[in-house]
Amino acid sequence: MTTTATGVDLALLHRLLDVDEDDTPDVLVRTARDHGWSFPALVLSAFARDGMALGSGSSDELNRTTTRRTLYAGVLAGLSARVPVNVLKGPSIARHYPDGLVRAVGDLDLVVADEEALWRAVRAVLELCPVEAVGVSVYGHPEQHLIIDLAWPGADPFLDKEHRVELSTAAFPGDQGSVPVRVPLPADPVTSDLLAVAEERFQRAFTAKDLVDVAVLAPLVRSGADVAAAAVEWNLAPELLELLELAAPETDLGGLADALPPLRDSAARERERRLAWSSPEPPDDPIAAALAAGREVGGLLLREERRDDMTRSRVLRYDGGVVMETPVGDYLMVDHPEVTQEQYDRALAELDRVDADRAGGA
Repeated sequence: MTTTATGVDLALLHRLLDVDEDDTPDVLVRTARDHGWSFPALVLSAFARDGMALGSGSSDELNRTTTRRTLYAGVLAGLSARVPVNVLKGPSIARHYPDGLVRAVGDLDLVVADEEALWRAVRAVLELCPVEAVGVSVYGHPEQHLIIDLAWPGADPFLDKEHRVELSTAAFPGDQGSVPVRVPLPADPVTSDLLAVAEERFQRAFTAKDLVDVAVLAPLVRSGADVAAAAVEWNLAPELLELLELAAPETDLGGLADALPPLRDSAARERERRLAWSSPEPPDDPIAAALAAGREVGGLLLREERRDDMTRSRVLRYDGGVVMETPVGDYLMVDHPEVTQEQYDRALAELDRVDADRAGGA
């Protein structure tokens, strides 16, 4: 059995998934599927690296995963040539995996400097990729940030997730409450990747894939104390501590183990800070109130329209609703999943009225 410098091998995968090493390969692969759609690719690549012949189905699954990564790499290269972007998680972590091991990349998560750069990046992705849907969301209070989600079908739409490029004007969205939006990334890319994995705890429990990421990143850490200090600055000490304590029994943390003692103290202080936090007085406007409460406000596409000369979005407020005009289309902004036909029709009527007023003033 092959063992790598990072300790990522079939033995680790069996331990993380609680599968006996004497079980047949299909047991490990089936169990990996229970831990997320992307994890089986890593397991299959580990079997292949150890000399086991894959069948036609598993070979195709692994090939689609590597093709997806290659596609994202091409998108990133083409996009970076036009707009400065920073990569979060996915490809940034995958490049550190040992030769022969394949970390699936579901989405391409990118951070840009400001809204003008965001829309330049969106236009670039629309030119580079066969995008079929563009989602717009707003989050953050009092400063507001945008997330633009661009999606198109996977290579096998019946088996694969959609391709997705997500662009944002802030690196870390927080927990929609006591942990605020944090705009910048740490200067050290490895620290950024570790904190990005820790940030995922606000959306879900940590998984085996997260622990493998830690095993891969740990040997690259230059100073565990610096990582712990960054976790304090980015309000992530409790989450990073939980992640490392889960990983420690399974893999060698190396210098990253030095982060554990200071993290225990700082995590306790951060939990106390969160308990003492209280939400601000909600504004009268329902959308502003949702943002103040930490909820993301999503956009329902009303009409698609490319405006190449538009560099920033415009917000139209009217009695009963808010519409955002963007360089790619107009969206009814709501903080709940259901929109009535009346709300939809009213928003379109408001857009028609605004268009008529602008035409009259031209």
